[in-house]
Amino acid sequence: MSRSPAATSSTSPDLPRVGAFLAIALAVTLALSAPVATGLLPPATVVLLVPLAQLSPLLAALVVRRRQEPWWRELGLGVPSWKLLGIATLGAVAAFSLVPLARVLIGLGAGAAPMADAIPVLGLAAAVPAVFVMQAAFAIGEEAGWRGWLHRELAPLGFWVTSLIIGVMWALWHLPIVLALGLAPREAVTYLGTIVAVAPLLSALREISGTAWAAVIGHGLFNSVRVAIEQNVLDPVGPGVAWVLDLSSWVLWIAVAWMVLRVAGGVAPGPGNDGSSGAGADADVDSGADGDTNAGADADADAGAGGDADAEHPARPADAGAALRRALPGAHDRRAGLSVRAAGA
Repeated sequence: MSRSPAATSSTSPDLPRVGAFLAIALAVTLALSAPVATGLLPPATVVLLVPLAQLSPLLAALVVRRRQEPWWRELGLGVPSWKLLGIATLGAVAAFSLVPLARVLIGLGAGAAPMADAIPVLGLAAAVPAVFVMQAAFAIGEEAGWRGWLHRELAPLGFWVTSLIIGVMWALWHLPIVLALGLAPREAVTYLGTIVAVAPLLSALREISGTAWAAVIGHGLFNSVRVAIEQNVLDPVGPGVAWVLDLSSWVLWIAVAWMVLRVAGGVAPGPGNDGSSGAGADADVDSGADGDTNAGADADADAGAGGDADAEHPARPADAGAALRRALPGAHDRRAGLSVRAAGA
């Protein structure tokens, strides 16, 4: 695929600006999480604090942006092509359905037992759309920063380097939330590891569509469709099987990101595909055999321990399980149904 003028005019990432972005986002999240982590506030208040923390990447991006274009364009919130956004949405639906289903099959093959008291399929199907809308709305603040501004700024580094850097930074940003949730070490590794692993997929959706809205949609699906499948099919498993599920899921997320880039690369508009130009402009999808790209990325997290912890927001007192149980008669407290944290960091 030919390169656009926007790509050739992009400069190297402004590392001090990137550092300031991370420092601001992390400081806000730390300030909000510390009272819960230190016991000054009860754990249940996480459900109120996490949505505020999710706005910190948006706030940080607005502070450090170059101000060479309208703010919404610098944050990747324009939609250069509704057709490409539709293609990315279809890819997201497929990815965030098929990877969890593959995880379930791997779990069954590893000896995990099907859940005996799972929420009825029709009940789950009725609840998923509402949970998706809620989680996608909460994700706007995150995606405008990670997959919006930071994706553009780091784009000259190339897709895979950028996406993994963003994944690591995103995991670091989640660390105060992990401490506030009081996760056990095993759960924390699952939570943070999956954030890094799923980052390239969310970045790929942003890359092929030219807009961070594709990542917002993927984020919402990750915390709704994925959770509905992973937490309502298999019974809890032991540590050995849990590690098998985690590692296999991490490989699958990265592999699917590569497939999305390779399959959709032929229809992506190329560098600067968000209609931007100048420093930090997005790079194009290289439709060659390696399926690589020149743009950056971002991510969330998968579930671990047989679905006991939602990687984005493990099943804790601050999750949306209580609301779902009220909406779905017959849902059981043990599993919390779609246990996506109401804030969905």
